Amino acid sequence: MRQRATSMSAIRNLLIAAPSPAVWTPASEPAGTFSLWLDAQDRGSYTSSGGFIAMLGDKSGSGNHAVQAADSLKPIEMDDGFKIQDGRYFNSALSASNNSETAFVVCSNFDLGGNRTILGASANGGRQFRTTSSNMQLVRASVAAVATSSSLPVQTNINCILECQVELGAPVVFGLNGALQSTASHTTGFSAGTVTQIGASLGGQGAQITGREVLILPSKPSAQLADRIRTYLKSKWAIS
Repeated sequence: MRQRATSMSAIRNLLIAAPSPAVWTPASEPAGTFSLWLDAQDRGSYTSSGGFIAMLGDKSGSGNHAVQAADSLKPIEMDDGFKIQDGRYFNSALSASNNSETAFVVCSNFDLGGNRTILGASANGGRQFRTTSSNMQLVRASVAAVATSSSLPVQTNINCILECQVELGAPVVFGLNGALQSTASHTTGFSAGTVTQIGASLGGQGAQITGREVLILPSKPSAQLADRIRTYLKSKWAIS
């Protein structure tokens, strides 16, 4: 009995000493998995002054930082967020010409009136991901809509995950908090030479949102990786 008690005690001590499984974050993936990672909760990743953000660093390692030099256009610094309104937006070197791309955007405080750009393009024909009063759309900027979701049952004052999966020749997939909807196929490529604007397209058609986190991959992720991303974002931003 004494030996058994000693064995049980040893097992219990081993269990207590065992390290907890590592929590997955985008940094757990190999370099090159993400082409853009903006995290407004990480105060060390951005530069601000007077309540306005001049740069939100790209944590993916790709160097596609979100920047705005003009004081009148700088997004507003918030607790764990950046506010896009009144024509304020970021520029990024991330190409808006990629015909294979998946975006996850955590945001809140939507103004759903009219067309509100989440991820836009610097020139006509680039990728534009936007919300309208009732749905999400993928657009060739200032040219034509590529695909439209059937509905966007968003609650404007709580965090949510907007998702858009794009692959040339395949249906565009939109998502809201992990609920996915496959729509029309992406058959006409985006124009070359355009780069990304966050919260605007061609410097206009701006969003009215509070951004929290942006993750963009240069391709469609595996189902396992997509689930990891959604689980990470839901846990971090208290999204049900």
